[in-house]
Amino acid sequence: MEEQTRCMWPGCERLTGSEERNTPCPEHQELWESQAENEDLGYAWSILVPWVEAARAVGNQSLTEVMESALEELNEKSWRAQEQLEEAEAAL
Repeated sequence: MEEQTRCMWPGCERLTGSEERNTPCPEHQELWESQAENEDLGYAWSILVPWVEAARAVGNQSLTEVMESALEELNEKSWRAQEQLEEAEAAL
């Protein structure tokens, strides 16, 4: 019979569903992935906002629309990622 290991997160006693050591349980894995996604989107936002502002300053309407559309899309992704993070935190 194969033996499953416990989650690698301190204090967590959940089984991982794996025989490998240093593996998080599914709940902690989801939390970790949600946190990483939020960090990535935050970084992307910090890069994109100055570009949007620069596009506005240039005054090219087409460029401004494209950049603002990209920022809108990023904001929507960030909102969804934040919801996923909150769900992952609530699952623990």
